[in-house]
Amino acid sequence: MKKFGLLVLSFVLIGVAQATEICAHRGDVQAAPENTLVAIRTAIAKGAAMVEFDVYASKDGELVVIHDATVDRTTEATGKVTDFTFEELRSLNAADYFEGGEVEHALIPTLEEVLMLVPEGVWCNAHLKNSPGVAAKSATKIKELDKLGQCFLACTEEQIAEARAMVPEIQVCNMSRQTGDRDAYIDMTIDLECEFIQLHQAQGTEGLKEDVERLHEAEVKVNFYGANDRATMETLKSAGVDYVLTDRIDIAREVLRYRPYVMASMAGTVSTLEGTVALDLNYPVFTLEDESWNDTLNTFVHKEMIHLQTGFVQDMSTYHAEIMAEPRSLGVTGTQNSLTVGPFAV
Repeated sequence: MKKFGLLVLSFVLIGVAQATEICAHRGDVQAAPENTLVAIRTAIAKGAAMVEFDVYASKDGELVVIHDATVDRTTEATGKVTDFTFEELRSLNAADYFEGGEVEHALIPTLEEVLMLVPEGVWCNAHLKNSPGVAAKSATKIKELDKLGQCFLACTEEQIAEARAMVPEIQVCNMSRQTGDRDAYIDMTIDLECEFIQLHQAQGTEGLKEDVERLHEAEVKVNFYGANDRATMETLKSAGVDYVLTDRIDIAREVLRYRPYVMASMAGTVSTLEGTVALDLNYPVFTLEDESWNDTLNTFVHKEMIHLQTGFVQDMSTYHAEIMAEPRSLGVTGTQNSLTVGPFAV
């Protein structure tokens, strides 16, 4: 008997060899106000493999994403972030300073909103600021949202201890002694058994390749802050740095590997008959800013590994799903609960 069902769509990133990739510093800050959901969403759409953002706790303990200790630079108000309640912070315009695009108003997001926006396969680099309890609360929130596998806290030695006391398995990036002697910084990071390190431009690039190799031997992933020009990006790429923090994603896309995510909202129908899955894609209702990807948008269901999890509801024959996928694979197989399609060279 033929059944129709409601379709829930998720995506799987296909494993590829590690290459130097883009970390969007505060999101795509050339296209949107820093540390806002639109900046982070745009960075992911442009292929960032990691998004860096900053976390404070408000006066009443809500975890919010904003860089400065005060709201003066980015909003219409003045004062310390920690002196505002969450409700007061949400009344401010985080795009007040921004003159680089069409975004005229944006909310200061919560940590939870950012974590829920970033899809599986993209790293969340949560840079903790020095507000009381932010490390323990951030680690707890990451665990509550089941994001331990894709998030880490960039924080001080003291905050690492605080976070691990609450969530021992939390991943961390050591930010103590970051601008001092690089050898001492590396030694400390390895001794603390951190998953990440963030090397700093103030330390220069002499001997960087050897330092990266040493860190990789200790199973530490290497971030580098920062690079906004092609020459520096090429140097970091040659040294084997894992992720380059940048404010210039468009330039980074010309030098570093990026992930051409397809983002769309689709409508269609799904049916099952004798253990097979058939997908009838009706139409895309969202087109990409990069016109070269529009053909991909129209056909990518046939070009990507996607798991279609069906929950059958009688008389339901349509679905609406937000889709984000990386078109990098091939092959065609099908079962009642999954459809696998893929290779596709990009």
